[in-house]
Amino acid sequence: NITNKKLLVFSITNVKGFVLQDEYFSHNIHSKKTTNYKIFRENYFGYNPARINVGSIALSEKQREGLLSPMYVIFKTKSTLNPKYLKYFIQTSHFKNNVINNVAGSVRESLNYSSLEMFDFSYPISISEQNRNAEILETVDETIEKTDAIIEKYKRIKQGLMQELLTRGIDENGKIRSEETHKFKDSPLGRIPEKWEIVKVKDIGEIEGGYAFKSDSFLLNGEYQVIKIGNLYKGILDLKKNLTYLNTLNEQEEKYTLKHLEILITLTGTI
Repeated sequence: NITNKKLLVFSITNVKGFVLQDEYFSHNIHSKKTTNYKIFRENYFGYNPARINVGSIALSEKQREGLLSPMYVIFKTKSTLNPKYLKYFIQTSHFKNNVINNVAGSVRESLNYSSLEMFDFSYPISISEQNRNAEILETVDETIEKTDAIIEKYKRIKQGLMQELLTRGIDENGKIRSEETHKFKDSPLGRIPEKWEIVKVKDIGEIEGGYAFKSDSFLLNGEYQVIKIGNLYKGILDLKKNLTYLNTLNEQEEKYTLKHLEILITLTGTI
């Protein structure tokens, strides 16, 4: 940007690709002087050499022209290659493994362009075949986006419904109670049906802490799986990761076996 063109400044993220800095970070973080910034255009690729290992590489598909800070590398494909075809190749495990095997630096790993341009890359010579492949994958992406939007919509509906059901409940006719037709009372949690009670968790269940199993007894396979904090994430109990087992349990340890319909809460981390 030697001529100091007044263009919008972007960053590249591993989730959203090219993003406006002032929108993504809520304020400008770039220098006032941008003559050393790089100009990218539509169908240019950009990546952060120090963050490409976590996916910070993207294709500019909508922005006709913009600026990236000097830390970024930008490049474009030759006319013999559809850039969208390369965009999808970048998402493959083959490309990601190449990145992992070629990043350099003991403190902050990075991938310079001279290393990137030596990556092996297979593609059909026919532009029409490249276009067809890219169009198919774009259609899949669009379907995923629409499906995700529907899922998010129903999550919001569920959240609202839970709020109604767990604070108002339903009457004998299966309808959510209303203060216009039912009696409510004040409570520390807000207005609740008159016949409801406010209790503490300790009054409706038994609370038991976990057990510090001896790590020197842990096995990669065994009869009993040991559940760790890492097995719980956003309300999901995932028993397929952090696999740790015990072959036997003593009398004390047997008291800490997880039973059906018991609730787990982590002391640290996520619930």
